[in-house]
Amino acid sequence: MLFAKNNDKDNACIINTAQQVTQSPLRITVTVNKDNLTNMLIARTGKLNLYVLTESVPFDVIKKFGFVSGMNEEKIKCGEYKRSENGICYLSEYSNAYISAEVIDSRSIVPFNYDKVIEMLDGSIKMAKSLEKM
Repeated sequence: MLFAKNNDKDNACIINTAQQVTQSPLRITVTVNKDNLTNMLIARTGKLNLYVLTESVPFDVIKKFGFVSGMNEEKIKCGEYKRSENGICYLSEYSNAYISAEVIDSRSIVPFNYDKVIEMLDGSIKMAKSLEKM
């Protein structure tokens, strides 16, 4: 899931492609639809927050961020979410990990998507409850 912000506009969307490219420096690629509002906000600022969702994420969250356009509906209301150090909102629940990042490169990979190479600035991993018991 990607979160982005430009001026007073916040938005987020669910993506299905994020992969590590290098370990040092830690670089990751994320793929996002080029017509998506989140993509447009990232293109303007070069900043984003990436979240790895848990398997227990409710369908309402998937529906809100995966099937609703931020161009047609305000998906993130002021005060509803906390902000990370980069000023971008974050999801405090249903997340295994987050990465605050800066875009290093952006390319059109097919007519409908942009592939963004990002460099990690900050992040954390939450220990899964099933692993804590081991």
